[in-house]
Amino acid sequence: MLFMLILFVVSGLLIIGLAVPLILRKVPPNIWYGFRLPSTVNNPEIWYPANEYSAWRILWMGVSVIVAGIAGFLIPGMTVETYGLSMVVVIIIGLAITLAQSLLYLRRLKQSWRD
Repeated sequence: MLFMLILFVVSGLLIIGLAVPLILRKVPPNIWYGFRLPSTVNNPEIWYPANEYSAWRILWMGVSVIVAGIAGFLIPGMTVETYGLSMVVVIIIGLAITLAQSLLYLRRLKQSWRD
């Protein structure tokens, strides 16, 4: 269980660390890193705000992974299987929310950019 706690805390910190350069708008359009869709990669005026927006959600997902990882570890009687499965659910839900919110924001951003 301790190994899994360390794994989830380090994973959360890694997620946060990957989000920070995007939040700070330090990553130019590229094909490797960021919220990469044709509409973002081909237009820096959309790339930076879209990546900043999605990176904030990713940062909070990383925080959620850390908090859930610590909370799950501290629950008395939690089995390794239940702990692992609950963390997978936290990560999947976090990714789904992040993706949905980011796509909706991108749609609004593209519409306002065209106007």
